[in-house]
Amino acid sequence: MNRRDFLKWMGAGTGAAMAGCARRDPEKVVSYFVPPESWVPGRPTHAVSSCSECPAQCGIVVKAYDKFEGGKTRWMPVKFEGAPGHPVNDGRLCMRGQASITRFYLPDRLKSPLLRERGAERPISWDDAFQRISSALEASAAERRAIVWLAGRTTGTLSGLLDAAAAKLRIERHPEYEPAAAWEAREANRIVFGVADLPTYAVEKAGFLLTIGADVLETFGSPVHFAAGLRHAMDPRPREAVERAGSRFRWWHVEPHFSLTGANADERVVVRPGGEAHLLAWLIRRLLPGEAFGQVPEVSDDELAARVTLPAGQVEGLAETDRKRLVLRKLGELVEGLRGENAMVVAGGVSTQSPGGLTAATLAALLQRGLRMAEKGLLDFRRSQNFPSLAGPAEMKKLADRLKGGEVGVLFVSRANPVANLPAAAGFREALAGARLRVALADFPDETAKECDLVLPLSSPLESWGDAEPRRGTWTLIEPVLYDSTLVQEGKGWKAKGREHRVASPLHDTRSEGDILLDLLRRVAHEKVAASYRDHLLAEWTRRGIKADLFAAGFAVRDPESPKIGETDWAVVREQLRTEAFRRKVEGLVLLQAPTVRAADPRAARLPLLSEIPDPLTTITWGGWVSVPPELAKKEGIGDGDEVRIESSAWTGTMPAKIQQGLPDGILVVARGILAGVPALVENVAVRKTGRKLEIPILSGSESQQGRGIIPMDARPHGGHAKKAEDEDNGLYPAHKHHPYRWAMAIDLEACTGCGACVAACTVENNVPIVGAEDHLRGREMSWLRIEPFYEKRGVEFIPMLCQHCDNGPCEPVCPVFAAYHTPDGLNGQVYNRCVGTRYCSNNCPYKVRRFNWWENGTPERQPLGKMHNPELTVRPRGVMEKCTFCVQRIRDVRDRAKDEGRLVKDGEAERLTACAQTCPTRAIVFGNILDEESLVYKLSRHERGYKVFEELNARPAVTYLHPVEPTS
Repeated sequence: MNRRDFLKWMGAGTGAAMAGCARRDPEKVVSYFVPPESWVPGRPTHAVSSCSECPAQCGIVVKAYDKFEGGKTRWMPVKFEGAPGHPVNDGRLCMRGQASITRFYLPDRLKSPLLRERGAERPISWDDAFQRISSALEASAAERRAIVWLAGRTTGTLSGLLDAAAAKLRIERHPEYEPAAAWEAREANRIVFGVADLPTYAVEKAGFLLTIGADVLETFGSPVHFAAGLRHAMDPRPREAVERAGSRFRWWHVEPHFSLTGANADERVVVRPGGEAHLLAWLIRRLLPGEAFGQVPEVSDDELAARVTLPAGQVEGLAETDRKRLVLRKLGELVEGLRGENAMVVAGGVSTQSPGGLTAATLAALLQRGLRMAEKGLLDFRRSQNFPSLAGPAEMKKLADRLKGGEVGVLFVSRANPVANLPAAAGFREALAGARLRVALADFPDETAKECDLVLPLSSPLESWGDAEPRRGTWTLIEPVLYDSTLVQEGKGWKAKGREHRVASPLHDTRSEGDILLDLLRRVAHEKVAASYRDHLLAEWTRRGIKADLFAAGFAVRDPESPKIGETDWAVVREQLRTEAFRRKVEGLVLLQAPTVRAADPRAARLPLLSEIPDPLTTITWGGWVSVPPELAKKEGIGDGDEVRIESSAWTGTMPAKIQQGLPDGILVVARGILAGVPALVENVAVRKTGRKLEIPILSGSESQQGRGIIPMDARPHGGHAKKAEDEDNGLYPAHKHHPYRWAMAIDLEACTGCGACVAACTVENNVPIVGAEDHLRGREMSWLRIEPFYEKRGVEFIPMLCQHCDNGPCEPVCPVFAAYHTPDGLNGQVYNRCVGTRYCSNNCPYKVRRFNWWENGTPERQPLGKMHNPELTVRPRGVMEKCTFCVQRIRDVRDRAKDEGRLVKDGEAERLTACAQTCPTRAIVFGNILDEESLVYKLSRHERGYKVFEELNARPAVTYLHPVEPTS
């Protein structure tokens, strides 16, 4: 080869190699013809909405930035926050609420109407869809077959419009099917109180709390409201009063398995599935005198002790007689607690979905009535959770039977997925074939939509108008983030009309359910209706007198009428207590499908962020597993990751096993939503190893502190070395000087529930990539904030672990390129452009909170949710380290605005600077300027319970933890 050919080939080879390093095509800057009102380039806008991820319907504020999308510049949502002052959640949001923003950007969203014929589906126009519906309605009317509308949770103006449309179109509105709602508790309230609804629980007023199966921190009712109320009940004084006084509030939790709620209770009682009714009957006979309550059967101590026990750590090694004596003594303490002032009882969740669950719910309602909880204001039926109709198993079975019998001509299924949620034995999938036309109104092709002839795609709440009424008398505004302004000419130019005139502009060819109903009224019933659902809403809000409040605060509160508390229907109670289910004992090994904080039903499984965040108790991320109690695992030789075969009459299959500390013997637990079509409880299960070993992504390094004092109790584990070091300052280098800010954080472990809301908020706010199961198995997780569960004899404790922003950080001096450095306001900064990825900083960090980017996570292949990225901070490239920054982009924004106003950042506005502190339901995380001696973070950093993790290393962390308090009887 001559020299010229050599240079040609070398140049071509070099060019080909460098092509992979080329930057992506630049994005076009598209100017507005008429800018939206209040638009400032580079500044976000905010809209109010309602979270639809669970029945609680928390109020949210949507943060959006202008981005070029779909051929034009639009506001695109990047973050959800709780709406400040909202009666349901008061500015806080749970893990699922934070993660629900990803639903808007998922690529498998329905984008146009679909018609399914002969096993194949094809897109059709809306006109074609309405024509087919109109023809089917006429044919059903001629055949005298029913037209049924089955919907999920429906409140507010949409509920009224649905009633009106049902009357005009001769549609039968079926009771709502909402599997995450407590149907049994609602039915029990109808029997005992004469009010068919779920009350709002004023847990903040309680002096003693007994929860029976109700996972109040995960899925029952409104978890954010419960978490905030529990925090207030534990310590009702203002947060500024940081000195802890002895709290008299006590919380007992009864459950058949081990949940996050049970892990946080002061006392936990283990009950055999189905034994909850026996415990409640036993309590009623000892607490409530009188002839009426004497109709409840007497349960003997021996009969109760056969169904009730205590956690394994409390009864381990005891003879059966001693175990029974200890159990009855502890239950005697429970009786005394319920005799105290403002005692509250809440029942629901897995305990009311077991055999005899309705009986348990009814007995719990009787106990509530006997303790006069409604009269004391602990149960608020006036501002109830607004479930005027709710379908239980009997109603769904009746609908399936009518479908099979050919009685239903057209079935509409809106925002509900009964095929996935009902057991396969119910036969609902097969029953659907009995209808002439099956129409699904959905945002994703779920299991029920795939069985329907016609699928109408619903717009997201982020691209439509609406409202919600999560409680009677409380209305929440839902306004579109994606909209087109209505323009009016003003002089020689154009001006956008006010906020209420915005026209929703969906990303795809979708429509809101309200607009679909109006179209049906217009095309089928030939009614004269509003031109759009927005116009209908404005008219309704004006009629109700709530329009001004909705647009001013995002919600409106009115005083509804108080429902009349009726007499208890003792005939129904007696009938329930005579049933076999009350006396029958659940036999054998039990498989229990339990809701978790990550998933209440199959709809949550679609959100990748919920799979990326570890389960709070096991720290498992992606995939399904079965939790096995330690005693059974020891007996069968089962270890973490062993594949086990589960056999029963209802379901047979294989799953990887995870040994779950605290799980009572005789119970196998699978998170709800993983086993579609399987009953919530399966008896007489057999389990055995298959001999295969499966990898499951367990992110926790150890379930034990191994004597390191990471979470101490009642005393500082390291003798206060950090404070001594700060006072003595014997370092080789001069200490950092900070003025006027030194940002710091305080985390109260007594208030932290381990719910993971902070992890979700941090991930969304800071563009932390979702890397998936494969990288997790390789130890390549990217979360900036993690919650570590540690199992000790007293139970499980949780600690959020993030970058400690040390004043003497071990990461800084080892970086060869000075990518890790200390900022003037006390942050451990990270310069991504300097970082060359040596990972020395990660090796030298004792807290293990730094993450290395193995992939170019900003590419579309790695990040299909890239449109959700927060433009206030960069997406980190491959080969660099990243970590928590204390949300530096928020700090800079607030600090600069304060500087423009000639002042310092105030403590109140500093507290909400970090995403984790802003969303925490219990306000366990406090952020602020520690140089301000009036700030809450300064006071908490000097609290008697305050300590620093590994403070003997003299890293001088900026994060102070307040150790939990050992509960006392």
